[in-house]
Amino acid sequence: MSKPEKVAPVGTCDYCGKGIPVGEWWTSKGRPRLHCSLECRQAANSRKMENRAEWMRERIECGDWVNPATINKPTSETISKNSRAARLREVEEGRWRNPGSTPEARAKNSEPHKHTGLLASAIEKMGHGVKLKELPEDEREAYHVYARQLRSARKDEINQQYRERYRRAWAAMTEEEKETQREKWRQQNRKRAQKKQK
Repeated sequence: MSKPEKVAPVGTCDYCGKGIPVGEWWTSKGRPRLHCSLECRQAANSRKMENRAEWMRERIECGDWVNPATINKPTSETISKNSRAARLREVEEGRWRNPGSTPEARAKNSEPHKHTGLLASAIEKMGHGVKLKELPEDEREAYHVYARQLRSARKDEINQQYRERYRRAWAAMTEEEKETQREKWRQQNRKRAQKKQK
């Protein structure tokens, strides 16, 4: 992006028209100073913001504009750190409120739980990273019973998923691979027939 050009004579502020001290007529880069003070520079820049769309287009055409998202890409660590800092600020300022204390949350928490007893305890522990084999014997057995019931209830759905996966795998095979698979099936059928005869 091109630097702004000096409008008023050297030694005169481009914004207010007042004189600039003699020792400050030029910048450290050797360019004529545009404004006499920080306030004048900020006021002039604020007027430029009125034409921000045109200014941004000019930067893009010159290749000076860079998407801020590509400079500092958000990561899980920075998001977590910023979120924690925001919560701590709310606590210090007395603005933080427990989400579980809202009327909606209290109404939801007062509803009966879907699972109770040993099964509820097992599911809660596994949700916190405890492995199934690390559960107590009674909780592990309760979870096994629940899992068997769940599989039985979803048997038709699971079988449909297996059939769809089989069709996709079969369609992706070449003719040679299909013939090889058919030969394996023939051999398996022969073995089954031989066992029945015995």
